[in-house]
Amino acid sequence: MAFTPPAQPGEETFTCWRNPTKDVVKVPIFAGTTEAGVTGRFLYVWNSGETKMIPSKYDRGIHQRDTTGRLIGGGAPQLMRVKSQTDPTALDESDLDRATAPTGKK
Repeated sequence: MAFTPPAQPGEETFTCWRNPTKDVVKVPIFAGTTEAGVTGRFLYVWNSGETKMIPSKYDRGIHQRDTTGRLIGGGAPQLMRVKSQTDPTALDESDLDRATAPTGKK
């Protein structure tokens, strides 16, 4: 039986995440426990260069930040949050281009 977290229409927000790497990124996200005590996980998969929107309630499963904004954990630190009209704190496309551009260093 698949775990489906409760969702209330119109109240769920989403975050857009991009995989800037050349690798496939697989992130198992803990989704919670049902009233019956069943634990659920979702497996989100990003192909190279792919961008996906996932429910914002799972953001900490991808990135965890301290109070200064420094990345300190999460299941996919290589993913980048993409700025949208509803998420002005994330990176915009020019930030992503700079972050993934070759540096010439080896």
